[in-house]
Amino acid sequence: MDEMRGVERERGEESGNLQAYLFVPIKRWPLVATITAICLLLAVAYLRTATPIYQATSMIRVVSQPSLSLIPVEPQRGNQPTLDVGTAAQLATAYLTIREALKYVQTNAPNQMAPEVRNTLKNLKAEDLAGYISTRTQDPDIVRISVRHPSPEIAYLVANGIADALVKRLDDEARAEARAERIYIQGQIQRLQVQMEAVNSQLASLRQKVRVIDVDEEAKRLSESIEKLRLELQTQIALEDAALNAERNLRVWAGREAPILSVDVTVKDPIYEELKKRLAQLEVERAALLGRYQPNHPEVQRVEQSIQATLKAMDGQKSQYSRDRQVAPNPFYGPVRMQLIQLEQQAREAQARKEALQRLLQEAEARLAALPEMQKSLQNLIRQQMVLEQTYTNLLNRLYDAQIREAAKRGSVIVADRAFKPTRPVAPRKALILTLAVVLGLMLSLAVVFSVETLSISVEMPEDVRQITGVPVLAIVPLAKPAPAGAEILDFMTSRKAAAEAVRNLRTNIRFLSAKQPIRTLLVTSALAREGKSFLATCLAIAYAQSGQPVVLIDADMRQPTIDKTMGLTRTVGLSSVLLGQATLKEALQRTSLEPLKVLTAGPTPPQPAELLESPRLRNLLKSAELEGHIVIIDSPPVLLVADPSVLAPLTDGVLLVVQAGRTPKEALARAQEQLSLTGARLIGAVLNQVSPRTGRGYYYYRYYYYYYRYY
Repeated sequence: MDEMRGVERERGEESGNLQAYLFVPIKRWPLVATITAICLLLAVAYLRTATPIYQATSMIRVVSQPSLSLIPVEPQRGNQPTLDVGTAAQLATAYLTIREALKYVQTNAPNQMAPEVRNTLKNLKAEDLAGYISTRTQDPDIVRISVRHPSPEIAYLVANGIADALVKRLDDEARAEARAERIYIQGQIQRLQVQMEAVNSQLASLRQKVRVIDVDEEAKRLSESIEKLRLELQTQIALEDAALNAERNLRVWAGREAPILSVDVTVKDPIYEELKKRLAQLEVERAALLGRYQPNHPEVQRVEQSIQATLKAMDGQKSQYSRDRQVAPNPFYGPVRMQLIQLEQQAREAQARKEALQRLLQEAEARLAALPEMQKSLQNLIRQQMVLEQTYTNLLNRLYDAQIREAAKRGSVIVADRAFKPTRPVAPRKALILTLAVVLGLMLSLAVVFSVETLSISVEMPEDVRQITGVPVLAIVPLAKPAPAGAEILDFMTSRKAAAEAVRNLRTNIRFLSAKQPIRTLLVTSALAREGKSFLATCLAIAYAQSGQPVVLIDADMRQPTIDKTMGLTRTVGLSSVLLGQATLKEALQRTSLEPLKVLTAGPTPPQPAELLESPRLRNLLKSAELEGHIVIIDSPPVLLVADPSVLAPLTDGVLLVVQAGRTPKEALARAQEQLSLTGARLIGAVLNQVSPRTGRGYYYYRYYYYYYRYY
């Protein structure tokens, strides 16, 4: 149950903290409304002064074109794209494209264009126009060109001009590239023709001299054979070296191993095994005898003695295992010998092949050397002729492609869609800007409000009191203007005003606290002066008296007493007189127009009030006051100003701390709570006093009192 109550208490505290945070903007709603209104007015002013912007969008598409290659090795296979959408988008916003587009638009501007728009277009520069242009790619091959400008005519003219200029630029580049390739290929073809004529002339002369038709084939065949023989010879040399190295390593290892090994073998002791079998037989026999006889029977005793003797004999054996040395063949020696034999055979085979290949290579080289030098030259010329013919064919194919592309006069981009004249501006977006202004104003105002709330040094809400002192707020008393005195205070406490109801609510809460631990003497104090503690103590005493309970109100503030003035009494005889022994409590108590209420004023001001309160007579006075009234309410000076409350607090059953909303510093409240804790006083709770609409949320609680007593 305690755990459940603890969880509920934590939930309540979290809910209270959340409510406190939510109340902060409500409490400071004028600041929130002001900042939001300023942001909204700034947005409206911007919208009224901002120039409307119009947007026009044209669209281009990237197409595939044959790629250019100036390397005359083999013909181009298939077509590949020469431009991607990303590159096309960058080219659309390039300075050269914008300059050509602006020149085209300025030259071909429509005649029906307004004079001011024509002047604006005429004065435009390419570097200024770049800031109005943006592109967006759309897979797989679309680029959207958007132009934003205050003039709708300029926006759509420039958008179309950029598309046309980019298409024209890429067409010109494509034609120039094809032209350059054609010129280059033509030069290469002329050079090849000269080389081919020279090779053909030399080849014809050599053929006539040699008068052999198939000499070139023989030389070619011998050359290929020599190359193959050399490669195979290198392979056999590598195989032979590998086999010899492996054989050498195995022989070293085999030299360290013996074919026969002598090993130690562990075997079981036969005597121990025989005793173990004997013990098992005796245990079986004993189990059978126990099934027929008692354990003290002679037969059973005999078997038991035999078992003990057998166990003793087994203990006499040093070990149940014995070690023996045996001779066995080495399991690794045989496979190693077999592998050695195989490696020797491989080495011999590799050596035989190597010698055979060397003989064949010598024979082929000799045959090739025997051919005449003119035949070798003939072979080289034939090979050059074949290469030149293949290169010439490739260049002819490239030349035809370049001529076709040069005649086509088309680049890699075409116009997919043209822009039209916009009729509505795209910026500024009024609804969006106003919405953002409101949101920004709210966010900024909330930041300012919470910053002000965080930097606030005074106590304003009940949550502040609970967080600093750790005690509950027993009542929230609204501001009463003007503060009543004399007979007015009695009339005030009989009224249905919110402050009076708050005091009666305080009385009820103190009674609930008294149910657990009786409160007969209650000290009312505050952290600093002028926080309304004396007025609250007087009203609380009147509230108890109005309920029919005898009450004694003591003014212990002998430095600046106020209860006598509030109640219309005298200070001729009072608390100081009783403590000095000049009068008794009955003589000093003064009656009021409210029968159950008796008041002990401060009396004449003594020279040392704190030392007077430390007199032993104070404790006796409080005990006597408890006999005069059901509850004794003591008004004391502020905790942080004088030592009087620290003397009085330990002698009472509870301390009530009065906090003025919007005035009591948080640090002062914390020091007051710490001071009361040091004295060992029982701080039962606090009262948030003089709450106004601008100082605390508690004020709104008491608005309901007004409506309640108005209709009932």
